[in-house]
Amino acid sequence: GSIRPTLRSNGSRAINFNPSLQFDGTEDFLDDADGEDYINGVSGFSTFVIVDSDTNAADRYIFNSESSPTSAEAPWGLRFDDAGALSGRDNTLKTGINTGTAELYEGDEDNIASADPLLIDLHWESGDYPRIFVNGKNISTHPETTKSGSLSGADYARIGHQGGHSFWDGT
Repeated sequence: GSIRPTLRSNGSRAINFNPSLQFDGTEDFLDDADGEDYINGVSGFSTFVIVDSDTNAADRYIFNSESSPTSAEAPWGLRFDDAGALSGRDNTLKTGINTGTAELYEGDEDNIASADPLLIDLHWESGDYPRIFVNGKNISTHPETTKSGSLSGADYARIGHQGGHSFWDGT
């Protein structure tokens, strides 16, 4: 189930005059309970989102696919990370890949969150490490270890929340 965010078709929360979804940071998210059907088994993906955060420097999920709070970025997920435990970076992005065992990766750049909309592309192919592009710039991920195989462990596809963590706040 989900508590739906607000559709903004114009005004202050539309991005580049295009409709967007406004998440209030309290309890709204979108959920596809059948997401595991199209996530599990793939050996590569590219996910493109445009986000505009109302709350910087917070552990807030943009999207994810696993209900376990211990490795929630994997097998397919992305969130802002306030204090990067892997890279030592502050206010960066964190993602994960699970092809039987989960591997977490963090952006190797500080202060990625911004008051302006960010174009983010998360890309991974079997045999490589995930790559995160922010506004067209490839930000290195840490660690730079490769991951081979097909994704496994997805429970759903969700935008805006992961159990045990904060809800997305912004568009």
